[in-house]
Amino acid sequence: NDINDMVCQENTLYIATDDGLILIPVEDCIDAQVLTPKPYFSKVYLDEIDYNFNSGAVVFKDKRRLTIEFGSQNYSSFPSNYSYMLEGIDKNWIEGNELRVVYLNLPPGKYTFKLKARKGMEDYSELIELPIRVKPTLFQRKSTLVILSLLIALLIYRIVRFIYRIQIKKKETDNLLITL
Repeated sequence: NDINDMVCQENTLYIATDDGLILIPVEDCIDAQVLTPKPYFSKVYLDEIDYNFNSGAVVFKDKRRLTIEFGSQNYSSFPSNYSYMLEGIDKNWIEGNELRVVYLNLPPGKYTFKLKARKGMEDYSELIELPIRVKPTLFQRKSTLVILSLLIALLIYRIVRFIYRIQIKKKETDNLLITL
């Protein structure tokens, strides 16, 4: 695991390690392909409860704590760097090596969590996406607000009409008293 010395001579790379001497032809080093890490979503939690997202999407109602954990298949000793964004909330890509993202109190709507990974300063991997849908609660729906507004308007109309009838009856009673 520990490299003590390296020497390149006559198209061969000699590497001295604690385990012995390794000989690598230089052509193998030049033609070696670097595999980009392949990102994946490992777990999703809603209010710290494991959410089964096998359907390919996360759907929930009400304001909650959404936690997304991810990782990458990386076949090198270099750690993966990640770039992610929640489309609809984040305006720019967020970069780092954290393996967990937490979003609190998302408003109702449709979102897409996008993730890509890379090693060092290499190109990013292909983008993966996780659709997220936050359903509105009963009082967040427009239809509920319209119905409540109509009920309040109807109640105000009935109160005004009741007061108007009382005033008319009072005037009729006053007129009747004056006539008598």
